[in-house]
Amino acid sequence: MLLSLYPPYFQDIDWLFLITYLGIELAFLVANLEKFPHGGFVSLVIGGMLLAIMYIWFNAYRIKQRLTQYVRLNDYIEPLRC
Repeated sequence: MLLSLYPPYFQDIDWLFLITYLGIELAFLVANLEKFPHGGFVSLVIGGMLLAIMYIWFNAYRIKQRLTQYVRLNDYIEPLRC
């Protein structure tokens, strides 16, 4: 893709790269879609569960940041010495 910024004879490489890349990706997609009903969905379920855990974790972190108050310890040192 970056080669398209150079002389014009490199611009044909973009189309060749795109066709080759899409051909390989489509071949993998078809092969994996055939496996989906035979248990290929398990990896999607595991990935979905991990995504849900990370989403919950991220939201909990944001809630914690919003509700946390930082105070100076100097106000509490004297009462704690007793």
